[in-house]
Amino acid sequence: MNNKSQSQDRMALSFSGPLPPANQFAEYEHTLPGAADRILALAEKEMEHRHQNEEVIVKKSMSLGGKGQIFSFNYCFNRLILCFY
Repeated sequence: MNNKSQSQDRMALSFSGPLPPANQFAEYEHTLPGAADRILALAEKEMEHRHQNEEVIVKKSMSLGGKGQIFSFNYCFNRLILCFY
């Protein structure tokens, strides 16, 4: 009988953010020339899109806040007039 023990090692790498770590970034470029530029362009495009969305959200929230103040003022003013009528 042949009792050989076998072992397997697995390693998983993960990262957060739009860009991989520098060593993986270099491996992408080595594997597929031009991949680093494509990854950078993708990250820049994503950042621009996110900034545009945030700008729209801020403008709309400011607009809604102003409309709410106008509505509240009109409501209170009308109630005040009704009290004296």
